Amino acid sequence: MSQTFTILIFISLSFITLASADSKNSFDLYTKLSEPEHTKLLEVKLKEKNIDYAKKEDGYIWYSSKNQTSVSLLTKNIITTDLPADRSINYAQPFSRDLFINQLKNKGIPFEVKIRHNINWIVWDKKYISDVNKIKKFVGIKTNEYITKQIQLELDKK
Repeated sequence: MSQTFTILIFISLSFITLASADSKNSFDLYTKLSEPEHTKLLEVKLKEKNIDYAKKEDGYIWYSSKNQTSVSLLTKNIITTDLPADRSINYAQPFSRDLFINQLKNKGIPFEVKIRHNINWIVWDKKYISDVNKIKKFVGIKTNEYITKQIQLELDKK
């Protein structure tokens, strides 16, 4: 009986020790971003803000609920600034995408191609929005002409 009592006390003390150790750095919330680039950027931002976290092998980032607001704001900022709605575009038609990129190069407009979910997104600096809007209109017109020509070629075959 004494041995059983000693074992129970040991187990109880071990549990209390584990619980208190866990509460010191309690990671009770997690997030997982779909893009690896976003996850890396979130880790950089968490380190900059001195927010403790743990990244698991499955890609989940665990953090304390006391940092929920900060982590949510960082995550939102990363996602919304990565592909800004007013200065990013993707074209399903390779003809349109290539024409758009060539027009940016011809006008000397710097841009970046980001791949998100296997889709090529073209992102440019906001100071070029006016010029890029003109290029988008031009590409739209040329794409319509291209598609019309392709349809006519198919009809001529029949």
